[in-house]
Amino acid sequence: MHEQSPHDFAHLKPTRSEQLDMLDLGEKDKAMAALLQSDIIKPNIQFILEEFYNALLTYPIFNEIIARGFDLNHLKQVQSKYLETLGVNFSDANYFEERSRIGLTHVRVGVPLHAYLFAYRKLQQLLIQKIPREKLNVSTVESLIAFILKITALDIALAAESYHLGSIQDLQHNLDDLHDRHIQLEHEVGIDYLTGLSNRQRIMVLLDAGIKRSQIEAIPICVIMADLDFFKDVNDTYGHQVGDLVLKATAARIESAVREKDVIGRYGGEEFIIVLIDKSLNQAVDIAERIRTQIEFNPINTHNSTIRMTISLGVAQAHLNDNSDQLIARADAALYRAKNNGRNQIAVDKVDA
Repeated sequence: MHEQSPHDFAHLKPTRSEQLDMLDLGEKDKAMAALLQSDIIKPNIQFILEEFYNALLTYPIFNEIIARGFDLNHLKQVQSKYLETLGVNFSDANYFEERSRIGLTHVRVGVPLHAYLFAYRKLQQLLIQKIPREKLNVSTVESLIAFILKITALDIALAAESYHLGSIQDLQHNLDDLHDRHIQLEHEVGIDYLTGLSNRQRIMVLLDAGIKRSQIEAIPICVIMADLDFFKDVNDTYGHQVGDLVLKATAARIESAVREKDVIGRYGGEEFIIVLIDKSLNQAVDIAERIRTQIEFNPINTHNSTIRMTISLGVAQAHLNDNSDQLIARADAALYRAKNNGRNQIAVDKVDA
């Protein structure tokens, strides 16, 4: 069998416009690029450089590179220039060419491709950490986080092209890996401090994206709204610290009942939301039942008590042209029917039933 070389796939290399489209980078992101430079990089560049290299040097591969005779201060100067151009005129041909040259340089230096994943992930974390949340509104913060994830994904994609001479198959593999890491990072940025689940703000962003994907790919998406029964009684009887333990345990039991890629969030108080992409309504009802039984038949042990809880759930599937608010409202209405019908049960959106 003829073994194909990377050159055999050269005709598959996406154009600059296609690469930008794949990452959803466009005119709307240029304002975020300017904000990245003015509010994050320029005021914090020394901090970012120091923390970046401190993290890299905890790994043997980077120490080995330094040991080959590379001057750390020179590397910091080079990285400083890189940061000062990060996202600047990202749609221009010069930006693409410069990022590709960086990749070729690293090939000559001997930086393995897997090291890029760690380095870029650390860079993403530092940039997001230095977002001045106190002076920006929530929407701008969310847009800025999204842009940081996308522009670093573009940069590593261009570096990967240099490694594989345009092999789109290898490039797609690396982009998929980055995508998974970006999703994980988004969860870390938008988590509920008590349960470790996505917070309401983050869950809405993820649900919006899920609905768009379902409409494009013609796949189902369902939402489960779940609310602990008589949770106020727990707080009144045992106190809020025990109530917090119950919420944490509930979150863990919900996680155990769903797939790793399903999105779970704390919607508020004792109410949780589960987003199921590529699951039919019947499958979503089955998952809701798993959650219900996990809560009912697994008492929560505290220091002094064993607390039995139940949960009510409402399930709805997105319809054509639904938005997040409409889908949640229908699942929420189903939830309250489950409450009114006696609790510890599942109700399905009447339109879907």
